[in-house]
Amino acid sequence: MKDPQETRNQREEKDRVKVGDRRAFTPDGQRRVPDQEPAQSSQTTPAEPAIRGDGFEIRPTGPQSPGEPSPTVQFNAFVVSLASTAFIHLGELADPVTGRNETNLDGARQMIDILDMLREKTRGNLDPAETELMNGVLYELKLKYASKASGK
Repeated sequence: MKDPQETRNQREEKDRVKVGDRRAFTPDGQRRVPDQEPAQSSQTTPAEPAIRGDGFEIRPTGPQSPGEPSPTVQFNAFVVSLASTAFIHLGELADPVTGRNETNLDGARQMIDILDMLREKTRGNLDPAETELMNGVLYELKLKYASKASGK
């Protein structure tokens, strides 16, 4: 039989909360080295598959590390961000908040319309790679949307 004191100590150890300072700068303005994160548990969610289309590929990314500078926004990254949102609404990618794949055709239609508007407003100002990305993303999204809207 287990010692009650030993069981209580194990329970206290399990319930212990670790507090770490995640601020990017010290009070005097110096860049802080972030505290070391604890090792991730062996329970990981399976990686989602990438969505591939004609001239593009969208891969789900993990969360950004604290203190990691935000990348500068590039046109292609902006288009992929809008397309990712549309794919989430179409249920092709898991919602990053809920972790579930849910279909929202109104949301998907709105994102497709935004991308269409962006293509029209930038016509003649994109390089060939950006044009190919925009056309490929819109083609794939419209195809998926038509399939979902028709119930297939």
